[in-house]
Amino acid sequence: MSVKEIKNISYYNEIANEYDAIMEKERSNEVVRREVADKFLNTVAPGRVLDFGGGTGGDLGWLTNNYYHVLFCEPSIRMKQLAIIRHNKKILPCHVEFLSGAAVDFTSWNENLPFYPPADGILANFAVINCIEDIALLFRNLALVIRPGGGLIALVLRPKLWHTVRSLAGLAPDALEIRYKEHAQTVFVHTIGAIRKASQAYFSFSSRKSLRGTVFSLIHLTRK
Repeated sequence: MSVKEIKNISYYNEIANEYDAIMEKERSNEVVRREVADKFLNTVAPGRVLDFGGGTGGDLGWLTNNYYHVLFCEPSIRMKQLAIIRHNKKILPCHVEFLSGAAVDFTSWNENLPFYPPADGILANFAVINCIEDIALLFRNLALVIRPGGGLIALVLRPKLWHTVRSLAGLAPDALEIRYKEHAQTVFVHTIGAIRKASQAYFSFSSRKSLRGTVFSLIHLTRK
């Protein structure tokens, strides 16, 4: 992981106790979560799925209620602890496996697989991909943990024109500092073109939808 990515993990450790309240302040987030859930449910049949960057477990309820066996990957220790607490408060119909140690570091998956057999689908909600600088490495290693034909559903930040111009010019993605109180994280703005290019050796780009009234695009990739 890069220094900025490690800093991002520290950021989420620091704000973990306030994260759910921050999300709830923006009313559109609940609408967005439902739209992501609907897309996932209509794309990925019940089976083993990777919740990549699962945060405090905001998607565990609908995933387990719909009979997915969840492989939960969250590098922020404090965020994962809150997800475990949330999971343990409910009697859920399907199992959740919380990955730990080296298994939560996607950069090492080409050396040691975090689980086996591969997942049937991957969920990367609320701009998880925008916390990662090297998306070529990301997609290469995500391809190792999903079966051929499996769907990857991701919510990514929608780039503005300037970010697209930079991408077309072959420049690195813009790195924006986002602050909450005294805490800061780095957000990498990846254009759809950059995502297509980084993933094309392993995934087919199936669809993209801009979510009106939000800063997000919902994308669907299929493992080749």
